[in-house]
Amino acid sequence: MRKLYEKVETIEGPAGWIDCLGCGSRSAPAHVRQRLRTPYYFGISLGTDNEVLVVCDVCKSEHLTRAKSFQAFMEYRPDDWNAQITKLNSPSFPKILIALVLLVWWCPLLGLLIYLQLRSYRQYIRGKWRMLYGLMMWPTVVANFCWIAFGVYDAMHGQ
Repeated sequence: MRKLYEKVETIEGPAGWIDCLGCGSRSAPAHVRQRLRTPYYFGISLGTDNEVLVVCDVCKSEHLTRAKSFQAFMEYRPDDWNAQITKLNSPSFPKILIALVLLVWWCPLLGLLIYLQLRSYRQYIRGKWRMLYGLMMWPTVVANFCWIAFGVYDAMHGQ
């Protein structure tokens, strides 16, 4: 049994249009999404987090809404969705991890472990952070390769 894991259920809703905060498109096609996240610790549910999001179909960015439930959001007409959008769903945790990997890329295992942890947050990484995420992979991979190669060489030719 896994100690900590998360079950995510996604329900797609109807289509409409929004003024996207991510790409800046006016009247961009969008749709509603409900995401239910339930974390488990040793098989025990820690509660369910209910998110009602509006997803821009142009840039795929997720917008948080004021609605507390999927049904409450469905009471609004699609042309009223802009008033219900609060902000982009852009967590700062991936940005912190990117900055951390840039600082510790030379420490092979630590940099690789942090980089692998970031893979589950790729959908939230945008703009210059997306470029840094792509660039930091190579120094991390090279550092790990050199670390392994020098370790093998030392084991074969060491004293």
